Parts: sequence; C-alpha cells; structure tokens
Amino acid sequence: MAVFLYPKTKRKYGGNQIMGFFTSAVSTLQTLVVALGAGLAVWGVINLLEGYAPIIRARMGRMHKEASTEC
Repeated sequence: MAVFLYPKTKRKYGGNQIMGFFTSAVSTLQTLVVALGAGLAVWGVINLLEGYAPIIRARMGRMHKEASTEC
C-alpha cells in the first residue's frame, strides 16, 4: 500500500533503507530509556542509603558506647 502512496520514495530510496532508519531509531531510543532507568535506579539506591546513614551511625555509636562500658 505504501508503494501506491509514495512511489518516488520506493524507487529513489528503497523500502528497506527507510525501514532500517526507523528500526535503528527505535533501537537507539530503547537503549536511551534503559540507560535512563538504570541511572534513576542508582540514584534511588544512593538516596535510600543516605536516608539510612543517620540510623546506622546512631546504632554504631550505641554499640561503641556499650562496648566501652563493659570493659
């Protein structure tokens, strides 16, 4: 059907070249979306660890305090 709508495109460029361009563009966009998702995941993990840092420090402080009073 596309041959009837765009006969010059079919003859001049060939159908596979145009389809190849779109396939390549979709593949590139998929790669970018996956990279963006991975970056957001790493950022989220870092934010979680930063949120737990004060709790971990408080527990470690109590452990060191208890260890020093036992000796």
